[in-house]
Amino acid sequence: LPGVALQELWGLMRTAETALGAISILVVLGGILCMLTMLLAGLNQRRREMAILRAIGASPLFVSMIFTVESLLIALASCILGLLLLYGGMVILQPIIENHFGLFIPITLPSSNEWVILIIILTVASIAGLLPTILAYRQTLADGMNLKI
Repeated sequence: LPGVALQELWGLMRTAETALGAISILVVLGGILCMLTMLLAGLNQRRREMAILRAIGASPLFVSMIFTVESLLIALASCILGLLLLYGGMVILQPIIENHFGLFIPITLPSSNEWVILIIILTVASIAGLLPTILAYRQTLADGMNLKI
């Protein structure tokens, strides 16, 4: 009888873990969409800069790298901050959880699956940086040079 109860408990925990994983995916996608919105909003402010770069002979690769590297750096900073907050919270809360609930949560380095997830997040963020690149490069030189400040 205890085995059946434990099996039901683990099944419930598996369902909760799946739900939290889905919520995490939605949060990451929301963050990437916010980053993309921020890059697109900043694109209008940088139209003259892009036009000047194109006028002096910047290659399409260089212009695309500006936005791609910017989105990659934002995502990298977000991942590092997330890891710092996670481990900082674990260091602070581990003794409290152990004392109050008798549950020891070990602090370990991220697993290989978690590293893969971080790499996927960075890759998707880099790909998201391509949309502002396409829009920036489609603007004509005349449009950028005639822009009123």
